[in-house]
Amino acid sequence: MMKKFTLTFNKSLALIALLSLILVIAQSVIQNGIDIAVYWFQITNPIIILLNFLPIFVLMGFIFCLTNSIWKSFFVTSLPVTLLLIINYYKSYFLDAPLVLADITQAFEALSIAQNYTLTFSLRIFLICVLLLFILVFLILRIKSSKKTKEQSITTILLITLISTISYYFIYSNQYIYENVAIPVNPFYDVGIVSSKGLIYSLLSKTELDVTYNAPEGYSKEIAEKILDNYTVSTQNTSTPNVIAIMSEAFFDPQEALNIDFYSNPLINYNKLKKEAYYGNIVVPGFAGSTASTEFEFLTGMNVFSIDLSMPNIYKTHITQPTYSIVDLFKSLDYSTLAIHPGESWFYNRKNVYKDLGFDSSIFKSDLPKDTPKTNYYINDSVTSKLIIENYEKHLQNNPDKNYFNFTVTIQNHGPYMNYETERPAILKRPDNISDELYNVLNNYMLGLSDADKLLGDVANYINTLDEPTVLIFFGDHLPFFDSELLGYDAIGYDITTNNLESLKRKYTTPFIIWGNDAFRTANTLKGYAGDISSNYLANKLLNYINISSPFFEFTKMLEEKINIIAPNYFETNNKLVLELTENQNELLQQYKILEYYILKEK
Repeated sequence: MMKKFTLTFNKSLALIALLSLILVIAQSVIQNGIDIAVYWFQITNPIIILLNFLPIFVLMGFIFCLTNSIWKSFFVTSLPVTLLLIINYYKSYFLDAPLVLADITQAFEALSIAQNYTLTFSLRIFLICVLLLFILVFLILRIKSSKKTKEQSITTILLITLISTISYYFIYSNQYIYENVAIPVNPFYDVGIVSSKGLIYSLLSKTELDVTYNAPEGYSKEIAEKILDNYTVSTQNTSTPNVIAIMSEAFFDPQEALNIDFYSNPLINYNKLKKEAYYGNIVVPGFAGSTASTEFEFLTGMNVFSIDLSMPNIYKTHITQPTYSIVDLFKSLDYSTLAIHPGESWFYNRKNVYKDLGFDSSIFKSDLPKDTPKTNYYINDSVTSKLIIENYEKHLQNNPDKNYFNFTVTIQNHGPYMNYETERPAILKRPDNISDELYNVLNNYMLGLSDADKLLGDVANYINTLDEPTVLIFFGDHLPFFDSELLGYDAIGYDITTNNLESLKRKYTTPFIIWGNDAFRTANTLKGYAGDISSNYLANKLLNYINISSPFFEFTKMLEEKINIIAPNYFETNNKLVLELTENQNELLQQYKILEYYILKEK
């Protein structure tokens, strides 16, 4: 039997320090691969290494004091650290967004979606795991610590507690320090920021699970109500149309790309309706995900980032009681309201949230037959269009004298997109210099896009046969995910990678159209380009189109005129991208935050 090395207490702590440093190096390798620029940045900025090292060392040292076992302290520390790094790696790979602690609230959603993706093999993760396993086995077989005194344990635990408390309150929780650490990457690219500063430090700098929603500065219920009193609605349209709102999964307009050509255009109906529509672009909260955030912004008129910059799963963290929304506005005008989503009812907590937002009823995947047709893993858009049409017909038959609002979230064109040929004829002409796999991903997405366009055409054609004035609003929730390096977007000439605000804005931009049937449109109906807005203003565009409003939406209409895009890293005012607002604009934004808190917590 191999003889074990017995270490004194001080030497044990020294070994724990070395093991902690190895975990920091492992973190950097998993996050950055062979990016020499980032390694050089971290070496020349040792404070970054220290800020990632200290929490690991403190945790490992604390466990060692309790167990007097180096291998146990290493195992208990390295396991969660490694799991966090792996989760962050794949989240960044698939969603181009880093791990945040708020993701804990979306664990079930993440596991559900992950089943549909193929987790590609990562050599760096494999090698790191092998290395850590080798170290663990070595520690078990060859290392033991001499028995420490009670005084040593107590002193070390007290010192660790003191260091932890001081460092957290004065360093890790200090956002100014975190935000002002210089980085060698695009300052607007969250994955690059976290990779440069380290996942451990980044997570600890935002340790809240983002479920605590504190009142904004200057808030009181009386002040909120006073703000709303300034925006009373004197007249309301007495001849209101029925409204069908469709948020289409991963819908964007690839016709705006510079290097794309089709065998057949996937957006025939979209292009046709756009000629008669009120249209524009929305800047949404997420890239390749965060569907519920776009949904929340449209339905409530509130902005996720002005509520919480970490962008939590807002349906789980903030919609915890009946909440004012566009649904309530329609119901105040005696509308019947229905939500349709052919996905799981528990996903994003929609089953409960739709009730809290005021919907009379909802339809989910569980309400459909088990053999309902699917594309890849998701209910076909052809099924969804039938649900929209059939439920509208049912309403017209059963409640002909009552208005109707339907909000539908489609799901068919959700990723992942297959990287192999399907039975369907190709729709996308192959761009130069791309792999077969990437071409198939792009082509299969475009085929799904054509199905979404057919849904749009089917619904529009149906409502145009009706005598009832009906308005259709159609928009995308976020851009699609093609590949982790964004080569698909580069291949078609759609720039979302250049280090400037215009490219950043494009990365989060999807189109919208608002179109009324022949029974609704008149010579005075809004038509043409409506501008670029953040998605929290989209309800304003719809309400303007049909000429109804409420005090809150009158306020957001005014705010849109001053700040038409509210994003986490920038704003757009007067159609100019800016990093800072004027004093007057900041005051209006603060009033907006006051109203959001009032609606979410006290109205």
